[in-house]
Amino acid sequence: MSDSDSPAILSYHNTLLLRSDLDLLSAGEWLNDRLIGFAFEYLEFQVLPSASSACSGQASPDLASRILLVGPDVAFLLANMDPDQAAGILASLDAPSRELVLLPVNNNRNVEAAGGSHWSLLVVDCSSQRLFHIDSAEGSNMSSAKSLARILRSVLGISAKVPVRAMPCPQQHNCTPFDRCVFVLLNAASKFC
Repeated sequence: MSDSDSPAILSYHNTLLLRSDLDLLSAGEWLNDRLIGFAFEYLEFQVLPSASSACSGQASPDLASRILLVGPDVAFLLANMDPDQAAGILASLDAPSRELVLLPVNNNRNVEAAGGSHWSLLVVDCSSQRLFHIDSAEGSNMSSAKSLARILRSVLGISAKVPVRAMPCPQQHNCTPFDRCVFVLLNAASKFC
């Protein structure tokens, strides 16, 4: 079933999930941009507001204002535009005022076609001016993360001399694309505590 023939099953903030997206949740299927985008929005609107009280025992209503989760569609757009254009998008997301910015990174470099075979996570720690790459496949997506980081550095005021550091994370050894997408989501969620 093509996306144009697939009925909508859920509208959640900026995400519209189709029946064809739900079908991808079967074992062994790839998660697409819409599913990852939905998961990021769920983290932003459901998990993040309550994460601080769960971690510290006290409410911190401003935690959500300190962390920005950028969806995969916007992250891909940012990775493929010049810094001046990216500045406008990041300003509209209020990224320069955030402590942490989390972006899913895909290794697709073709702006003309859907694709890519791996997802990882780029974490920009604006408060300490550091960049971290979290990759469950031993850094195989580092070049894509560095490409996105080049755009973000100038907009977020991080020196070009600051390296993108590989952050230790659980590595997967089963090499299924489905699990790699899930690792991105788990790594993103783990940054709240």
